[in-house]
Amino acid sequence: MSIVKKIGKVKLAISIILLVGVVIYGVMLYDAYNKISVGNVKVVDLHPTSLDLRTWEIKFRIYINNTADMSVEVTKITYKVYLNGTYIGEGEKTSLVIEAHTNKYYQFSLEFDAVQLGITTLLTSKGTKEVKIKGKVTIPLKPFNLFTLQQVSFDYEKITYYQ
Repeated sequence: MSIVKKIGKVKLAISIILLVGVVIYGVMLYDAYNKISVGNVKVVDLHPTSLDLRTWEIKFRIYINNTADMSVEVTKITYKVYLNGTYIGEGEKTSLVIEAHTNKYYQFSLEFDAVQLGITTLLTSKGTKEVKIKGKVTIPLKPFNLFTLQQVSFDYEKITYYQ
């Protein structure tokens, strides 16, 4: 057998091994992206930030579950917050890494003008308040963390109560 044929067979073998490796990694990546989910949301605090009760701040946590065997990068988590059905604002957090086999929370805060929204009485009254948080989680498909092929997103909507 000539040296040229041996080199050709070696190149073919290396190509097959690389292709199988890429396919296996792709399957693992796909599996990891399917095992990311938004768990609970929890309001940590709701308080005025001004003496005239005009400006308020809500602090909340969004729990992200990753049951996969590998960590997953999240490009962006967006959120819109509603208090007893009234939209109070929105925001986003970027560049998060969700570790494998974790249920980790990320804390967010949002400042809003209660007078402009007409909800000062609601905020100062006693009783339970319904908080709805909805948004989108965006995850890049990045083979071997080298380049982004595409972004994958999924929506979430959660309701919690604060007293």
